Formats: sequence, C-alpha cells, structure tokens
Amino acid sequence: MAGWTGGPVTRTRQPIIPEAATEPFRCRVVNFSPGAMTGLHTHPCEPMLIITSGTGLAATEHDAQEVTVGDIVPITAGEQHWHDAKQDTTMSHIMSVQKSHNNGKHRTSREPAHAAIRS
Repeated sequence: MAGWTGGPVTRTRQPIIPEAATEPFRCRVVNFSPGAMTGLHTHPCEPMLIITSGTGLAATEHDAQEVTVGDIVPITAGEQHWHDAKQDTTMSHIMSVQKSHNNGKHRTSREPAHAAIRS
C-alpha cells in the first residue's frame, strides 16, 4: 500500500469471525516483517488492534506506545495513526472493524509517519 515502508506487510483472513457469521464486524490478521510500517492513515470507524506476536509501535501524530503480545489498542475514528514492527522483530495483530462504516477501509495520507516518534 502507498506510504508503507520497511518491508512486507500482509493481510490475511483467518476464521476468527467468519464473514457470514456476523454482519457488523470484519476481523483480519495483519503481519509485519521486521521494521515494516504502515503509512499515516485513518479509519471511518473505531478499529481495535489486538497484538498477537512480536513487538512494535502504535502511534498517532502526537504520541507513540510500544505494543507487544496481548496489548489491545483502540483507535479513534478519523484519527491519523500508524503502526509498525520494531527493527529486530516481526509483529502481528488482529484488526477488528465495523463493516457498516465504509467497509472498515482506511484512508492513507500522502504524509509519511513521523520519523521522530518511530525511532
């Protein structure tokens, strides 16, 4: 995706909540290679990230927090944010979003994630 850097980031679907089982939610697993980072982006809904492996950062334009296995990261609708894997580890998370809001799709900014927060 545009603005994503540092290495491959893949989205895979797992039968956490099968598509036909619930109309309002979509759950996906997102896998980051070491150092991979999303671009700065927003969601029209309030996604929740559940960290399932590795260590990374979850950040807004103003703040960053280290995330690791078991952490739950709620994201405010419309808030510019990004997430990544640390340079020396992979990171995976489950993303749960409401399908009723633009199918849970995000909007990517053309601006890179704030390098000072990432380091």
